[in-house]
Amino acid sequence: RTEATTEWSKERLVGELAPFFDGFQQKDFLEHSAQFNITQTEVQSNKTAPIWRGLVFATPDGREAVHFRNDRFVITRLAPYPGWDEFIANLKERWALHHHLSGRNPVSRFGMRFINRIALGSKPVDLDTVLCYGPKGYPNQPLLVGDFEHREVMAEPSETYAVQIIRKSANKVPNGSQIIEEFGVTLDIDAFALKQWSGTSAEMDQHLTQIRALKNHIFFGSITENVRLSLQ
Repeated sequence: RTEATTEWSKERLVGELAPFFDGFQQKDFLEHSAQFNITQTEVQSNKTAPIWRGLVFATPDGREAVHFRNDRFVITRLAPYPGWDEFIANLKERWALHHHLSGRNPVSRFGMRFINRIALGSKPVDLDTVLCYGPKGYPNQPLLVGDFEHREVMAEPSETYAVQIIRKSANKVPNGSQIIEEFGVTLDIDAFALKQWSGTSAEMDQHLTQIRALKNHIFFGSITENVRLSLQ
């Protein structure tokens, strides 16, 4: 998250960015908001005009999208994933474009979110065989947990990095325009730096190393040894 202090116009962004995104689809990013006034008899809503924040470049299949916005830079990638080194090289190249366009201002929040789903078949299983720290059934009752969701936020003692972890299971999963019956567990890990930094490549390398290590510690510490071996 960073604030642009330069001219942030569509014409400028298209001219500067289009050569780097040949084959990508381009669209505007509009921020919508509304204000609500609650009285004893009714709820009134006043929608404000959409605010143009920047451009999004996305691949035709929707697997990758890069957001150049005047309040943040976002890159998303869906499976199949490239290797870590390839992904980071791509990230740094595109971040350099945003950092230049926005005026090379400090970064107030830097984070990476990793969403991993482990498919477990068509029916619920004993989650003690999957998660080291998962929901528990009731004593002396042969019940299997179906759907559950648990969220926690933790920070390092140094207050340099923090992580939000969401663990959940579900019996159904979206598959394109359909919903299929498939039980699975999702680990949603959002690791982020807590302190402002300059946005330079050298500092980014340091944060990436720490965030990746934190993510791996949380992920592999959350699953059982049998699950870990099955993912290799």
